[in-house]
Parts: sequence; structure tokens; C-alpha cells
Amino acid sequence: WNSTKNFLTYTSDFTNSAWTKTNITITKNAIANPVSGVQDATKVEATATAVTSIYQQVICGHTSGVNCVIYAKGGSGDTIGNIFSIRNVTTATTLLSWTVNYSTGAVNYSMGTSGASAVDVGNGWWRISAIVDTGISVDDNVRFVTGFIGNSETAGYFYYLYAPHLGRGLTAPDVTVGVGAAWDPHGSGVDGTKYF
Repeated sequence: WNSTKNFLTYTSDFTNSAWTKTNITITKNAIANPVSGVQDATKVEATATAVTSIYQQVICGHTSGVNCVIYAKGGSGDTIGNIFSIRNVTTATTLLSWTVNYSTGAVNYSMGTSGASAVDVGNGWWRISAIVDTGISVDDNVRFVTGFIGNSETAGYFYYLYAPHLGRGLTAPDVTVGVGAAWDPHGSGVDGTKYF
């Protein structure tokens, strides 16, 4: 297996049905992304004062563990849309759940005790990553929850996301490019086509 493969699909299009959304409004191309500065990062907003969530789940479990990375930026506040988790859907177990303070980068765990980090990449953006090396078997169904985790949120609260990645192994790639319906190892948007 390839340790850099992103098992998530439609990583530059959170409006796609591959992303499960509850009480969410997605605004594509809302602000500049933290990697290249292109205006293609996504605004995620709560549409109702109700249970709110956004996630994608895929079959990607492996005995070597799983990793995730996503770029996130606060919008309505330092602690709005700041909860992330990795859940083994096959065993109905949340393996790691953590919050990131969008002002300081502080990581606090509500499930698990280590494995997540937030690195300041400028302009209020954080590269948020996590590694889980236990509780995963080959081909388990894994859910990556990104920001709104299913708690009641206030209508109008929002934050920004860019380039989510969920993969196998204990190392997430430094920069993740958006992919469509299938894995795009070359970052061109067309499998088999490479940028130079």
C-alpha cells in the first residue's frame, strides 16, 4: 500500500455528497488557502442553531495505523468549529478526539491523550494533524470529523477548511492537494497527469 495515498475524495469540494453534512452551508472559494495563496479554501457555516457536523468516512484502516491532516482557520472565534476526531466506524469506537484553539494552537484531548498537533502556517491558518496507531484493523471503516463534530452550534458560526487528508501509516504528507472522485497522486486533478 502507498503511505501517501489520500483515501478521502472530493477534498476540494465539500459540497459533494461524499461529505456528510448536517445543518451546514458550504461556501467554495471563500478565502485564500495557506499553501499557495489561491482563493479556493472553503467556508463552513452552521445554518441552524442545532446539531451540526461535517465528516467523511472511508475504508482505509490498516494495522500500521492511520493519519490525518487538514488546514483550518477560525472564523467566528478561537473555539468555533475547532473539534476534530478519528472514529473507527467498524468497531463504533472514537479513537482520538481533540480541539485546537485557533488563536494559540493549543491542543486539548477529549478522547485519547496524544497524537494530534497544530502548526501555525501563517495568516491564522493551522496545519492540524493526528496519528492513531492502535484500534485499527485492515480495511476498517474510518471517519474523519472536521470542525463541527455533532454538537449543537449557533446559526452563523463559521470557520475555514482546506485540503483534508486521511491515509494509512504513521506519517501524513506535508502538503495535500485536492482530489476528485479518485486518488490523484500527481496533484493535477486528472489521474495520470503530472504537473511540472
